[in-house]
Amino acid sequence: MRMHTGTLDEVFSSLVFRYTMSNQVFSNLVRMHTGTLDEVFSSLVFRYTMSNQVFSNLVRMHTGTLDEVFSSLVFRYTMSNQVFSNLVRMHTGTLDEVFSSLVFRYTMSNQVFSNLVRMHTGTLDEVFSSLVFRYTMSNQVFSNYHTATAFYTREVIMRTIRKKLTEIRLSYPLEKEAPLSNVLFIDIETTGFSAQNSILYLIGCAYYEEETWHTIQWLATSYEEEKEVVKAFFKFASGHYTHLIHFNGNQFDLPFILQKCTQYRLPYDFSCFSGIDIYRRVTPFKNFLKLPDCKQKTLERFMGIHREDPYDGGQLISLYHDYVKNQTDSTYNAILDHNCSDLTGMFHILPILAYGDIFLNRTKVKKVQANYYRDLDGNKRQELYMKLTLPTPLPKEISYCANSCYFSGNGTEGTIKVPLYEEELKYFYANYKDYYYLPLEDMAVHKSIASFVDREHRTQAKAHTCYTRKQSAYLPQWDVLFEPFFKRDYKDSALFFEITDSFKKDRKAFQTYALHVLKMLSEN
Repeated sequence: MRMHTGTLDEVFSSLVFRYTMSNQVFSNLVRMHTGTLDEVFSSLVFRYTMSNQVFSNLVRMHTGTLDEVFSSLVFRYTMSNQVFSNLVRMHTGTLDEVFSSLVFRYTMSNQVFSNLVRMHTGTLDEVFSSLVFRYTMSNQVFSNYHTATAFYTREVIMRTIRKKLTEIRLSYPLEKEAPLSNVLFIDIETTGFSAQNSILYLIGCAYYEEETWHTIQWLATSYEEEKEVVKAFFKFASGHYTHLIHFNGNQFDLPFILQKCTQYRLPYDFSCFSGIDIYRRVTPFKNFLKLPDCKQKTLERFMGIHREDPYDGGQLISLYHDYVKNQTDSTYNAILDHNCSDLTGMFHILPILAYGDIFLNRTKVKKVQANYYRDLDGNKRQELYMKLTLPTPLPKEISYCANSCYFSGNGTEGTIKVPLYEEELKYFYANYKDYYYLPLEDMAVHKSIASFVDREHRTQAKAHTCYTRKQSAYLPQWDVLFEPFFKRDYKDSALFFEITDSFKKDRKAFQTYALHVLKMLSEN
């Protein structure tokens, strides 16, 4: 009421139902409560928005075609069949839901407004003058008209960009995971970390087709287009691709997209996809690779890759806001280039997964021998030397040392060196209450035998005295892999096992031990 200067009759005559109304609709209008005009219409007229019965009545009230009905009731300008079809296609529900969510939304969200602008061929002023919502708009929305003009004078539509990556050569055997035609690289750009408060404005993918890698990017040219971006991605990916390759996607990209699906009630998920999160694959081996962190650009530097990208994801946010406002080519290209750079960057760092392959039970021992060497003090020492065949060629030579064990790798060959100890170690019995400790012999014996020993030469064994000693050759172990295990002292955490004649002849045992050493190296 406050938005119209005429009488109530004039208000009604200027609105949607300026034509003959059924008694039922008129009765609903009469039962008005106090409030703004928006509240009246929101709670009374369109509370039961465009039910089938009301819609049928409206059609029957007009003697013209359906196009004319819509032109007089909705936009008061002639609406072509194509425009009407577009209106219906903008909503996945029934026609009632279409009008409820799109035409008769009085809050005039940017999404609805941008759709209405695209449906009208005139100027923005003509659109405003022709819309029924000129009367039912809130004062706040209507007062924003001038600030909205600069933004909506340009067509708002999601953009799809395709590009061929002619210079990309895959240098990691990704086909071991899946056929290349089933693999999809993915990277997203957002305005923040929280899906509830941020916009997903770009999804970029790389795919393999006709012996070449390509990129496809879906860019929201307005904040309201993110739903279309998500829909376009799943339409492209579902049913064909089975493996997603991403960087920290398990933690960020995929959950963010899923939250957007929930927000827009889209029936999509990632249950049909497997994949590789490069970040998650590399993180356990950060120390092994001597990396300060596992950020993508850090891995690129490790691989000797120089990327000419002046922005990171955070800096790109302000750039995107500027693009939405001004739609300049420079910001458009910068946004796309950054995302494409992240995608191609994954190709470049993918070979780093070869280091992780070392520890995935695929490394083979092809030679074992005992070597003698002298330590820094000139003492003669012995070591176990194992020559390895690595499952995937390493992109660069690497070496690592932990717990006096040494690994080096280059290409598909690797070596492990483990100190071999020739000394006396102790084996501790489990149930010390069943043993006597013999101080003179410095050993424990079972009570069934020690009963023949004089009492003055025996004492009840305790946990730290219940052992037997053995001089032999030993190898270290960091879990109980081989038994019996030996220790230097009861409280000592270091564990050893004896190199027996049967162990020396067991190639499978050496294979198991090599993987055990590699596991220790990866965790230190």
